[in-house]
Amino acid sequence: MDYQKRFTRWRAKLGQNTNYLVEQVCTRIVPEFEKHGFVWLKSMEPPAIRNLNYITLLKRSGTNWPIVELHFDKRGRPRFIVEVSVLPPVCKKLTSSAIVDIPREEAYLGMGPVQLRLQKGRSASDSIFGFGALNALFTNPFRIIFYMLNPQRYLHNEVDKAASLLPELFDFFERGIPEEWFNAEPQHFAMSDHFALLASWHLAEQAYKSGKPGKITYVGKND
Repeated sequence: MDYQKRFTRWRAKLGQNTNYLVEQVCTRIVPEFEKHGFVWLKSMEPPAIRNLNYITLLKRSGTNWPIVELHFDKRGRPRFIVEVSVLPPVCKKLTSSAIVDIPREEAYLGMGPVQLRLQKGRSASDSIFGFGALNALFTNPFRIIFYMLNPQRYLHNEVDKAASLLPELFDFFERGIPEEWFNAEPQHFAMSDHFALLASWHLAEQAYKSGKPGKITYVGKND
């Protein structure tokens, strides 16, 4: 099954504004990753997640392969998030009873040593690119007005913000994930101005040691 064809069929059912957002991402964001050696995975086998509203970008280079997922809202709302990780030769799968080793070729992004979300700032709402009415209501109600006046201009500017962070992301992959992030504790999960920690092997192991493995789950699969 060709993943890109299924993604194309999924986006064809979207509303005008969300389809515009997806088009902007596909023409302005995805090519930047491809220029840096990332491949938009066509197969729905690992490490490409099976959700039709995802784009998985993988760079098979070095010891730890950089991997990026662009998650569009499965309900068709005009927004997306960017999650990143690396896949070492041996990854780890979180089950209900244990953490088990799994070869990289069978792993998804959430099975890497850390799962990070790219964001505009340190606020949790800054991890969403695009328009979310609830987030806008609590963070800046004027965003609702801006969006209503010109939705596509608003969404274009949101893609601008995402694109402006890509150089930092590519540099991040080149330098490698800071060692201290692998063992970070959840303190609002903000690791830097533009990266937030969602999950890690360390946090999962801590949860198992405390007897509460359900407290650590890999998020993002149902966005």
